[in-house]
Amino acid sequence: MKTMKKIIICVVVLTVFALTFSSCSYFEDMSALIAQTIKGQDKTDDIPVNEAGEAAFSALVAEFEQKGYTVNWEALEPMFLSAARRVILLNEGEVALNVFVYDNAEKAAEEASYFTEDGINFVSEDTSIEISWTYPPHLYLHDQLIILYAGDSADGVALCTEMFGEQFAGAAAEAE
Repeated sequence: MKTMKKIIICVVVLTVFALTFSSCSYFEDMSALIAQTIKGQDKTDDIPVNEAGEAAFSALVAEFEQKGYTVNWEALEPMFLSAARRVILLNEGEVALNVFVYDNAEKAAEEASYFTEDGINFVSEDTSIEISWTYPPHLYLHDQLIILYAGDSADGVALCTEMFGEQFAGAAAEAE
């Protein structure tokens, strides 16, 4: 009987643990990425991307490859933005970027304008969201792409600034 109680307690503890971490956006993102990368599940990109968007994304991947990075990417479920969402892993995850692919630069710029300067809030006419980032957000606008680097590595911020220019919203870049 004591063994049964221990098993029940373990199941309850694991369930609470799983439910707690499943509500964290970081773990949801990582869970989706792991599921897609390791288990080979189909991509979950529900928002179609036009030819111009595909060309912009492909050009970005090519830019990283020309700089000597190994690039792996996967489509992920869209977030609150109206764009397709993809994650790029550079050098086996050394740097991870969320890339939001828009049909045109005007729509990307419009949605970029909805972020507050610190990148914590997204406020449009019909949406108001306070975002709880796991790591400091750094948001960049590059043609018809919004690039999110959520991290505190000075090298990651420097790479993004070199590639995309100054961030339009997010945490202040700090030197390591």
